[in-house]
Amino acid sequence: MATCAQKRTWLTAAETALHNLQVGGAVEVLRHGEKSLTYTPANIAELRKYVQLLTDQVNACDGSETLRRRIIGIIPQG
Repeated sequence: MATCAQKRTWLTAAETALHNLQVGGAVEVLRHGEKSLTYTPANIAELRKYVQLLTDQVNACDGSETLRRRIIGIIPQG
C-alpha cells in the first residue's frame, strides 16, 4: 500500500499534468514505478477523476476527510 508521502507526490504530479493539459498541452504521461498512464485532452475527465481520488486519499491521510453526498433524483410516478 502506498504511503501518504507517495500519495502527495502522485497528487502533485497529477495536478501538474492536469494544468498542462488545460493550458494547451497535447499529452501528459504519469509514471508510478513501472506503470505509466497517458492522458490527452480527449480523456482529461479521467485525469480529473484521478486528481480527485488522490486528493481524497491525501485528505484522509491528513485527517481532514470530507464527507461527500450524492444527490439522488426521484422520478414521480403517476
